[in-house]
Amino acid sequence: IYKASSPISLNNQSNITISGDSINGGSSVGIRLSNCNNVHITKCRIQNTTNDGIQLNNCTNVTIDSCFITNVRAGVNAMQCKTVKVNNNQFLNMNGPFPSGNFVQLNNVSGGGIQVNYNRCEDIAGVAQHPQDGISIYQCDGLPGDSVQVIGNWIRGGQVQNDSGGGAGIVLGDVGGSY
Repeated sequence: IYKASSPISLNNQSNITISGDSINGGSSVGIRLSNCNNVHITKCRIQNTTNDGIQLNNCTNVTIDSCFITNVRAGVNAMQCKTVKVNNNQFLNMNGPFPSGNFVQLNNVSGGGIQVNYNRCEDIAGVAQHPQDGISIYQCDGLPGDSVQVIGNWIRGGQVQNDSGGGAGIVLGDVGGSY
């Protein structure tokens, strides 16, 4: 059971849990975190925004699990973060357009414990407006013995318009990265 919530935007917060929220974003990011540490986002429903469902900027140790994200520009967009886990979520109909439109985009994420595991992802042709690469691991660096994990994701559908020059289910080492 979800509780109705306005979009959530947090800066410089630590040791928090966001749980059970239902967010209709409009033109705002559903959940936006900047410079936050030790955050757990769980059991949320984020939908109907022309912006990202969840956006992380310069955050450390964020876990996103058991969320349903639909009809958004992109599902999870993590930029310049450390240790991000995106596990056991459901994504439906990412709308882009390029360079957005991913279920999960990790952009310059580094450190140990980076995971994108066991998510269910679907773009329905004619409903998703401009889907792109499903899961993109862009310039990310894991650690020796603790590589970036992308395991057990279910992806169906795909790019319905060729507005980026290509699209894939999973892109690893996109424009560089290590481990």
